[in-house]
Amino acid sequence: MCKERARSGGNADRHVAAQDDPLPAVGHRCCRGGHHRYRADDRIRGNRIPNGSHRQSPAVDSVPRLQSTRTPGAGRCLPLLAVDARGGERFAVTNDPQNTVVVLTALETEYTAVRHLLKDVRLQPHPAGTLFEVGAPRGGIGQVALAVVGAGNSSAAALAERAIAMFDPLAVLFVGIAGALHDDLDIGTIVVATKVYGYHGGTDSDAGFAARPESWNADHALEQLARVISRGEWFRPAKDATATPAVRFRPIAAGEVVLNSRKTPLAEQLRQNYEDAAAIEMESAGTAKAAHFNRSPFLAIRSISDKADGRKYDTDGLGMQSVAAHNAATFAVEVATRLLAAKSDSTRPDRDIAAVSTAEPFLLEPFPLDAPETPRSGDDVSLSVLLRGAARVVPFIGRTTERSRLSAWRDTSDRLAVMLVFGRGGQGKTRLAAQFAQDTAAAGWTVVNARHESEPQPHPPVARAHRNDTEILRDIEILIVVDYAERWPRPHLERLLQSRPVRDARRVRVLLLARPAGYWWKALANPLLKLGATVSEIQLGPLADTVAERRIVFAAARDRFADLLGSTDVIRLQPPGSLADPDYELVLTLHMAALVAVDAHRRNASTPKRPSGLSAYLVQREYDHWQTLADNGRISTPTPTMARLVALATLTQSLPHPDAVDLLSTVGLAGNAADAQSMLDDHLLCYPAESGPDRVLTPLLPDRLGEDFLAELLPARTNGSAYGDAWLATVPKRLLTKAESAYQSAVLSVLIETGERWNHVRNDYLVPILEQRPEIVLTAGGAALVSLANYADPQLLTTLTRVLPDRHIELDGGIAALTRRLTDYALAKTTDEAKKADLIERLADRLSNAGLYADAASASSDGIAIRRRLAEADPAKHEPLLVYALGNLGIDLWHVGQSEAALTAMDDAVTISRRLAAAEPDAYTEDLAAALTNLAGSLIDLRRYPDALAPAEEAVTHFRQLRKRNPGLAHELGSALRNLAIILNYHRVRRQDGLDAAREAVDIYRELATNRPEIHTVELAESLGTLGKILSDPDHPEAGLPDLQESATIFRQLTTHNLAAHGDSLIRTLDTIATRLWQAHQHEQAIKAGEEAIDIGRRIAENNHTNNHALGIALNNHAARLLELSRTDEAAAIADEAIAVWQQQAAHTPDRVGKRLDRAIAIRHDAAAESSFPG
Repeated sequence: MCKERARSGGNADRHVAAQDDPLPAVGHRCCRGGHHRYRADDRIRGNRIPNGSHRQSPAVDSVPRLQSTRTPGAGRCLPLLAVDARGGERFAVTNDPQNTVVVLTALETEYTAVRHLLKDVRLQPHPAGTLFEVGAPRGGIGQVALAVVGAGNSSAAALAERAIAMFDPLAVLFVGIAGALHDDLDIGTIVVATKVYGYHGGTDSDAGFAARPESWNADHALEQLARVISRGEWFRPAKDATATPAVRFRPIAAGEVVLNSRKTPLAEQLRQNYEDAAAIEMESAGTAKAAHFNRSPFLAIRSISDKADGRKYDTDGLGMQSVAAHNAATFAVEVATRLLAAKSDSTRPDRDIAAVSTAEPFLLEPFPLDAPETPRSGDDVSLSVLLRGAARVVPFIGRTTERSRLSAWRDTSDRLAVMLVFGRGGQGKTRLAAQFAQDTAAAGWTVVNARHESEPQPHPPVARAHRNDTEILRDIEILIVVDYAERWPRPHLERLLQSRPVRDARRVRVLLLARPAGYWWKALANPLLKLGATVSEIQLGPLADTVAERRIVFAAARDRFADLLGSTDVIRLQPPGSLADPDYELVLTLHMAALVAVDAHRRNASTPKRPSGLSAYLVQREYDHWQTLADNGRISTPTPTMARLVALATLTQSLPHPDAVDLLSTVGLAGNAADAQSMLDDHLLCYPAESGPDRVLTPLLPDRLGEDFLAELLPARTNGSAYGDAWLATVPKRLLTKAESAYQSAVLSVLIETGERWNHVRNDYLVPILEQRPEIVLTAGGAALVSLANYADPQLLTTLTRVLPDRHIELDGGIAALTRRLTDYALAKTTDEAKKADLIERLADRLSNAGLYADAASASSDGIAIRRRLAEADPAKHEPLLVYALGNLGIDLWHVGQSEAALTAMDDAVTISRRLAAAEPDAYTEDLAAALTNLAGSLIDLRRYPDALAPAEEAVTHFRQLRKRNPGLAHELGSALRNLAIILNYHRVRRQDGLDAAREAVDIYRELATNRPEIHTVELAESLGTLGKILSDPDHPEAGLPDLQESATIFRQLTTHNLAAHGDSLIRTLDTIATRLWQAHQHEQAIKAGEEAIDIGRRIAENNHTNNHALGIALNNHAARLLELSRTDEAAAIADEAIAVWQQQAAHTPDRVGKRLDRAIAIRHDAAAESSFPG
């Protein structure tokens, strides 16, 4: 437990300035103890190989600010922006095609970089011949009009005039590359032009050249918006990029020549007359002039591709133009996205609106509570349309138990709760969710649908949501429905749970729908608990278990379909086969049987004999439907061609119109764009779009029917079947081998799902393609990889392991599932104990990567048991491997809260490492030092400071010596020094040694953070906090304030990205600052610092009820300070809040609460005693 220290003097002596010791930040065990996880597959005797960097990039969270902007002079009022430090969520109208931002580029490289960031791109020609491409930014709001103008200010001005006249845009952005004029600008740095100089103006006389430049200032509102964006996380890196580029706001010079030297007269002219210009280019002056004449807001965004120093063509040859173009395009599209969303907010404040995250990979839209209108003519609509889950044709019946459980879950007092509903495809998850959404809306909740950015975008919303107002959010209760949740990358689901609507609403329920509930769900559960969510699940079983119940479901569907299809006398119709058949466990099969029975009855046709024949019947009726439409002149596409179109649609899962036209040409189905358009029109008549008006080729639904249709059309080569379409046989391979196609992931996922039930799809198509091009499995996503791992032959899985990365945040769950399958297979085939240990340790690594720490710890324990037996027989070979396994076990045990067991594993690792290092110091001393650092960190977390001193000092000694030979060990030395500083601060007699260690750690981390801020900034902040706490004591309270303030500044910035990860560190730092200011008699500043700490703690507590110790300590200290100032009413209120926090914490960690709760009660009692009111 942490000691509490009292300040002398005043009525509340025993209450003031209680502090935790300078502890490492909660939740950063990797840094706190310098923990290193090792890979079992890359170990080299005597060499420690860390598994990647010390921390993953933080998830994103932030606090919105409100900022008003106005364009000077023009009278065009830009909208009120609800923004945050990295582009936070907003409530906005999902689309308004009249809102446009024009983006102009000079080069094709720049144009392509921007175009790749848009979706649903279409051509829009100008009457004079200029071809603009218009597409939506990823936020889905408004449009970006894109054109390439060529080099030079003249052409840029002319094209800008055309764009402004044609689109009347909100803003004009010129985007591209530039040459640097100052040495402090690195290649890739973004320069936002605060001013554009047209430097080719002037007079030349005997007295020399006299510059007469023109200049145009950046639009103030756009510049301010760009500055806000630059402070946050806006960057989406290209494949070879590693860090967010710097953004600078400086003037730019624009002329008519390419500068590639610092020694030419032009270079000298720029230095003399435009010394503040940071970069040089050739188009912004013309664009700025055109924008000025038309009163359109303008901003130039450039990225440095060369230094204009004679080496331009060398850097161009290295691909720096592409890197710079990507950087500039990403920043510019973020500006356009934010501007368009804000315009939509301000122009329709009272319209039905949807929650849109302009910087997040998802869209929140109102849930469609009303079912779409159902066609009643059997001749005009495909039978498959009547089976779509979204159509809700059949009245909802049953599921009483599940609806009751969902309602009880919704109505609990928890602020944030997550429920997974999972089950096989066709089990009725979508219908249950829709019914529950209707029930929840009727109970007064706001219901929204979460749509991932990879999914097709919807129609404009029709349901009611709420405005972008924090106060309104705090008054409402929100249900968020996430379908196909297993397809979302885990970080995106975590970011959804940290988004503003989730953070600010009074109560939030998140309903996840998925087929499997395996690795992806296990990996997500731990982060959800850390966010303070309660987690539940429902496995959806059969809608009807008994024959009698199935008969009721069948009859309800039969009567509804009979009504829609105009059929009578259907009461005696029965389903094919027996309702006792296991196939009828699926509600979809019961509905298919009812539809087939009614359709066959009205046509006097025979029905299938068994439920397995239902798909074949319905597929044949699709053919009949197409032929009927063709015979009536409704469509011109022949039936065989329509079958191919439907197969393509099922494989690609709907496409933007331009991509669909390109697809039909690629596969040879259409000879030209006109033919392609005719086919797409016919397909749309047969299969109305579900995903919005800009997408075509809607797949055959439900998924199961589409998969069966595809399987029947693909020829079965292995059994010599004559069925199927030979033309389609080559299509899957052609689609999967086209580089960077928009549909590669969808095609592979469909083949994986279809291959599970259809052998010839698996053996003739999926397996050969993956064997030939195993790398494409990386595009499938983690959920598809899990499905494949469940049924694929081990030989194929072994092939895939050669291309799978060791870590991939979106694939880790699938990689773990695949490794589990191969490990079980290999263990059954070997008796070699060493191979078994290797296999199990590799599995443990993959499980840990996926966040499955409990499973990883279990596997590690099994591997260690084997490794110990092997080490007894051959210690030289197996003891080093045992050290790795023990260290990794300790880290996994720590993740699941088994601190004592983790300490035991760490201690064992040190014991063995010490013996190895004594025998071969050159080979094993580094391993010993790492194990000692981990052990010291473990002991610090358990508050066992005296025991931690010896391993911490020894680790520092070893790393200091090792660093002389290997400077790359600076980070490890920094971790060891920081642990030592914390321990020595506890041992007050060695305070100077602690200060020396803390200062050295700060120096190390400051240098590391300068070179790699994305990795080491957190460690710098933590080490500064440690130093500041040691420097500041009651006798010298101000000594450490500069270091503490710098630490707080860094943590403030970090919390804008991830409040959950860094908020407690900021609270503790601010509370320490408040205490030192109080001791220095700066009472007003101390109160302000305490209030800031409490505000942050309250925000965290909204989402996390299990670990609010930092808030409780800050409340205790703040109440004591208020009491000493005789502000008794305020002190009493804060003490009451502290008591509530500690009482809540007592349910989770009673051993850490007792003294702190007693202190809060004592403060409350004293405040009541000093006031005239009873307490």
